[in-house]
Amino acid sequence: MRSYLSLVAISGKVRKRQNRMTIFCIIISVLLVTTIFSVADMFIRNQSEGLKQKHGNWHIQLENISQDTAEEISRRPDVAAVGWSEIFNADADQPYYIGEKKGCRLRQ
Repeated sequence: MRSYLSLVAISGKVRKRQNRMTIFCIIISVLLVTTIFSVADMFIRNQSEGLKQKHGNWHIQLENISQDTAEEISRRPDVAAVGWSEIFNADADQPYYIGEKKGCRLRQ
């Protein structure tokens, strides 16, 4: 084992330039990977913020609640906005009609 450890110092002297290049390549690759992941993280955060600003920040969706319950929820101090929504033709098998106008099918 001692003879092997003595070879490490000799190999380091002989291959000094190769060792420097290996360390340099490792440092460059770490910097590139860090940069790529940082840019990807910034892109994802920017997209998330843009979608929140454009479409709002939805936290909860309640189904089949009464008008009294909805009013009670809207009076809470931590609720910023409340709205009602309806879904019709959810399966989108057939086109729907509103009055005499034909609506389009939902596409998935």
